Amino acid sequence: MKVRIASGIEEVAGCQHVKVFGEPEVFAGWPFNNGLEQYGDGSELVVNFVRYRCQVRQRPDGSNAYWSGMHPDSGRRRSLDGGQTWQVEGHLPWDRGKIGSTVATSGELLEDSWKHGIVDTLPIDPANGDHGLFTGSGRVGGVDRSFVCTTHDRGKSWNGPSFLPQNGVDFSHNRPSWLVRPDGAFLTFPTTAQKTGREGQVFTYISLDRGVTWAFLSVMAASDSYALIMPAAVNLPSGRILAAVRVHHYPEGLWTELYDSNDGGRTWGFAGRLNDHGAPCDLMVLPDGRLLAIYGCRRPPFGIRARISEDVEGWRWGPELILRGDGASEDLGYPRGAVLPDGSVCTTYYFHEREYPKPADCDQFHWGTRSIFATIFKP
Repeated sequence: MKVRIASGIEEVAGCQHVKVFGEPEVFAGWPFNNGLEQYGDGSELVVNFVRYRCQVRQRPDGSNAYWSGMHPDSGRRRSLDGGQTWQVEGHLPWDRGKIGSTVATSGELLEDSWKHGIVDTLPIDPANGDHGLFTGSGRVGGVDRSFVCTTHDRGKSWNGPSFLPQNGVDFSHNRPSWLVRPDGAFLTFPTTAQKTGREGQVFTYISLDRGVTWAFLSVMAASDSYALIMPAAVNLPSGRILAAVRVHHYPEGLWTELYDSNDGGRTWGFAGRLNDHGAPCDLMVLPDGRLLAIYGCRRPPFGIRARISEDVEGWRWGPELILRGDGASEDLGYPRGAVLPDGSVCTTYYFHEREYPKPADCDQFHWGTRSIFATIFKP
């Protein structure tokens, strides 16, 4: 049920909010950057996130700052029931498990594979519920590089990596984002450096051997005026590909733009702007073909929002939906979502709970106590 609270904005009633992880003085965050895997019939989920120890400390001048320290591991949690309950899962093989350790932190596996040109990645069958593919990035050989690993046992073990070519950019930073075209080709969409050296343009890469090796295909989105980063893409019935891209117009501008391709990702065009504010955004195709877009809102009321398309091609979108608006600050969001077998949706994100206020005189944006939540709802 939706309740209209303002022109063009509705609140979704009946959302179930489940805490996946949360501990005092631990910052947990950024599922969008680290991925939500989906296996089996779709009810088995694995969410990845970062964890940092964090406490407020006083500087010599008397001002406050957050101090971050080592945590035993980065976060990885598995649910066997569509997000209702979660259990601790082991490390990803490229995860060092130290301070700041994320799926974007390279370990010996990545370094050795790149140095020696080893490609142990095995092809996957996207129709097999035990198979999966992970796209990430790490500091390898002194450069930020994007890589791919695959699994045949629902993310319990991984093989790979294979690296994406740099193609003349200073760095390549891939979040978990990929799809399979109707002809069987795999696509992934790393964010790369602009000429200024700042992250800000989106490339498209293609694999013709089911995820083993990759080649540059096209530029999805680029601008000299602002950063275009963190894409999420879906296939549409017409054969179009639609991608949601985070726009960051420094310092305050933050919204989501849509880009589409009518030729399998070879060329891309601007398809519209999704919202006034909110990014990054995850896209999902609902059972009836409509599209669901979910993103964090970093303006009051702080929380998680969504929009649903009124057609199956993403041309017309309904009102902005508030899934929750009880956040304590703007430091939240980065959702990843999955459509469950019964048609409901589970979205995971990080959240600032009101019981953990941020000191008003602390000058750092992040590093307070933050938790990972899953929200389950019926669109």
